[in-house]
Amino acid sequence: MLEITDVNPLDFDLLFERFLNTKRVTYPDIDIDIQDDRRSEVLDYIFEKYGQKRCALITTFSTLGAKSAIKDVGRMLGISNSEVNLVTKTINDFDKNLTLESEYNKRNSKYKAIVSKYENLHEYATYIEGLYRQTGVHAAGIVIANNDITNYFPINKVLDKYNQVQLSLENLEKYGLIKIDFLGLKNLTIVKNIENLINPKLHFDNVINQNLNKFIDHKTFSILNDLKTEGIFQLESDGMKRAISQVKIDSFEDIYAIISLYRPGPSQYIPIYGKNKKDPSQIEKVHPIYDKIVAPTFGIIVYQEQIMQIAQEVAGLSFSEADLLRRAISKKNSQELKSYKTKFFEGGAKNNVSSDLLNRIYSNIEKFADYGFNKSHAVAYAVLALKLAFYKSRYPFIFYKVLLDNSFSSQENTSKYVQEATKLKIKINAADINISSLNTVEENNNLYLSFLTIKGFGENSATKLIQERNRAGKFKNFFDAAIRLGMIGIKKATLSLLINANIFRSFGNINTLINSLEDVSNFVDLINKKVKKAFMALDKSEQTDGKW
Repeated sequence: MLEITDVNPLDFDLLFERFLNTKRVTYPDIDIDIQDDRRSEVLDYIFEKYGQKRCALITTFSTLGAKSAIKDVGRMLGISNSEVNLVTKTINDFDKNLTLESEYNKRNSKYKAIVSKYENLHEYATYIEGLYRQTGVHAAGIVIANNDITNYFPINKVLDKYNQVQLSLENLEKYGLIKIDFLGLKNLTIVKNIENLINPKLHFDNVINQNLNKFIDHKTFSILNDLKTEGIFQLESDGMKRAISQVKIDSFEDIYAIISLYRPGPSQYIPIYGKNKKDPSQIEKVHPIYDKIVAPTFGIIVYQEQIMQIAQEVAGLSFSEADLLRRAISKKNSQELKSYKTKFFEGGAKNNVSSDLLNRIYSNIEKFADYGFNKSHAVAYAVLALKLAFYKSRYPFIFYKVLLDNSFSSQENTSKYVQEATKLKIKINAADINISSLNTVEENNNLYLSFLTIKGFGENSATKLIQERNRAGKFKNFFDAAIRLGMIGIKKATLSLLINANIFRSFGNINTLINSLEDVSNFVDLINKKVKKAFMALDKSEQTDGKW
């Protein structure tokens, strides 16, 4: 009704009680994803509509993680960056409970062996690990109050115009104020830019039946199963590609299941999901009610909603109680857990479920409550991933143009996108002096990268180059380009940078142009001196004539 999302919760058995629990004492989370290039417009609107004094951004307090602690101490001890990087590479990134002490004493022989080479490095790093290092601005959160926000919290100004409360998100919730997340997503910007370039009749929302639960499109799934997932929301990492290859996507459900499983903890169950999907006879049977609930995910608890359904249908808990049980387990709240665990076993007994089975089911709930993902989030993420895959499979040329336009800040991503596009027979060329612009340019069924993909060549210089080309026409040769660019302030060092970026390739090879640069540069300097001298003489003449 509000058009915040296209997902119909009835199609996917999404529980409204998961969003608004009548026994929950805090407000529900309100998350709204928006285009990243228009987030500032949304912030300005909110602060104007509700008033500067009633709105504020939220502070984050960053702590030193294991790798950061090693790097900071390494710098203090005078250990080179390259050596410190060798140490941090041995530290596991994929464990939220990791500490340097656990790595050293229990499980990481590589870390212990290499860090022991440096006196005091490990010891000092453990002293500062977990300490607060700096403050920042929450990536998405905004607080909206019903009166002046300074009645509740101290504030400061950020970006010269927005209030920022000096409390973390966790502490804010204790005051009962509403926090809304407005997260800017590059992927939404990419979708919008793609749709601006194609006929509205061909847009995903106008082609695909809105009942996505029945959506099957082999062309789209083929792109995913061929692991051509660069630029597709949630699916482009190397680890996610491995997950897709283990599961083989042939339904929309597979997409949001993989998105949910590819996280610290549950990722270990991806091979089991794939194996059980391929051969359902291997699914472990537990209890008819339990088995029915986990059947869509091939015998594995994947979603928080499944935990709630099991608690309701096996043990007779209410929606609210089931949600609170899930929360108590995941937050390890022993006091609440004791109460709801008792209710679970009492309710299960009333439903004639044996004690052994209840223990087994509860053990599974305990194991997955830490890992279970919000199904509502997963489905919404999967819709965006599906939409991008749909456009990529049908309009690859437009897809890569838009993708490249949104990746100037990362040479690594640009390189990955070019490599993948090349495999799909899409010709992408490096920036060219007479063709390229600030965005990716399409010409003769080729794409030309933006000038902004050249490291060290900024937007200001690129704009000057384009303006000169528009003013006097295309550059005829390297000599012409060097003189004209020199006249607008492009220095010799920048010309050398552009030569090595091969933007002058139509005028000669890199070595030839580099060898001629000195002579051309000297000639440009000479011209500039003569022009300057002529202007000085003209000024002097005009002053003598009494015009000044």
